[in-house]
Amino acid sequence: MIVEALAQDVQRICRDNDCTLILCEQNVWFSRACTDIVYVIDSGHIVFSGSWDDFDANPDVKQKHLGVS
Repeated sequence: MIVEALAQDVQRICRDNDCTLILCEQNVWFSRACTDIVYVIDSGHIVFSGSWDDFDANPDVKQKHLGVS
């Protein structure tokens, strides 16, 4: 519940202040709740960038770089 409340707070702050959030996070659910664009970085290199729909369409990225399926 705390993580859900935090995600709502982040969304509200960004919306109310018309600001951009750069989030470095391993929790995919939280990242998805707070962002529109995804960058996956592995060993200092961007290995994926796109929307969450693009991310969902690339199971190899999730499996290889995040260890989730």
